[in-house]
Amino acid sequence: AIESRRLAHAGAGDESLDDLFARVKGQTGYDEIVRASASQELGRLASRAAAGGYVSALDRARAHAQLANTAEAFQYLHAAFDERAAGLMLLKVDPAWQNVRHDARFAAALARAGVS
Repeated sequence: AIESRRLAHAGAGDESLDDLFARVKGQTGYDEIVRASASQELGRLASRAAAGGYVSALDRARAHAQLANTAEAFQYLHAAFDERAAGLMLLKVDPAWQNVRHDARFAAALARAGVS
């Protein structure tokens, strides 16, 4: 999984995590890559918002969920429902939500999206 993710980043021309890819191993290493990538994504989203560009609430929610920022994840998830984000249909199967699946609010979100 780490190699597949490295190849995806390389294919996109993203070398920002190369040092991390070179030193991590196993599930713990993969989890570290996911967190680093989510943190970078939040930075990109914040920059886009600061420049006046559109930022998907669902994208913010996913990144916060990957970082286990539960309060922020649900704040933006609620906003994603207000935006009627198409990606809500993937809540049940998207691994980005793993850190918040235990929360009762996630079960309510699945039901609201009609995918429980």
